[in-house]
Order: sequence, then structure tokens, then C-alpha cells
Amino acid sequence: MTQDDPGIAKRKHDRQVKTAAETAAGLTIADRLTRRAKARTVELPMQDEDGDFTITMRQPTRAEMDELQRMQIAIQKEDAQDEANDRLCVMLDHLCINGSLDYQFWMDGNYSMEDLIAIIQKLFESLVAQVKAAQSFR
Repeated sequence: MTQDDPGIAKRKHDRQVKTAAETAAGLTIADRLTRRAKARTVELPMQDEDGDFTITMRQPTRAEMDELQRMQIAIQKEDAQDEANDRLCVMLDHLCINGSLDYQFWMDGNYSMEDLIAIIQKLFESLVAQVKAAQSFR
């Protein structure tokens, strides 16, 4: 597993933004809206015995938030747990900017369920805050 390095996270985010910009010329309006949505990030404050730290994630699109909700429900069903867990780990890998929070980290499960639930909850809260901010412009 890679170490937590802010430089790696910044380079990963910058590369995503650069790639999006390079392909902009041939994009449809729908593609551009999707790219715009995927360029947003959210800072999730966390705390442990060593103090405060932040998990930087890409703000999920509406479709990704719907998928997160479906995965939370599916994980509770015994016959769908394995597939739902795999899909959730893939999604978290795509959303996390920090390189140490990759697919393998999420699949290995070396974190508490409380933290996983808190991360997902904070993603939902950030979406609600974004919607409220958009409504305040009206």
C-alpha cells in the first residue's frame, strides 16, 4: 500500500483535470457536464488518537450517490453481499483522491465499519449541502 502523500494526491487530481481538459474539444454538452461534476472534490474531516486528518474525495455524481445507496442496501442482503461489496470498493477507489485509499485497501477491510459508514454519510451530507447552496441562489 502506498503511503499517504499529499503530493501524490495532488498529482492524481491534477492529472485527472488535465486529461479532462485535453479531451474537451470533442465533447458533447452531456460529456462536459459529467466532466464538470467529476472535477469537484470534497474534504471529509476525520479524527483519531493522533488528531485531525482529512480525506479528500471526488464529489460523487448523482448517479454515483444513487449507486452508493443501492450498495448500502445490497450489502445487508446475504445473497448479494459479495457483489455489492466489490462494487462499493470499486466506487470508493474511484472517488478517493488519496492513492493509499485504493481498491485493495477497501477490499482488504482494514478499517472499521463505523469509519466506512461515516465516510459515506459525509458524502451524502456534502451533496445535501451542495443542493442547499444551489437553492440559495434562487
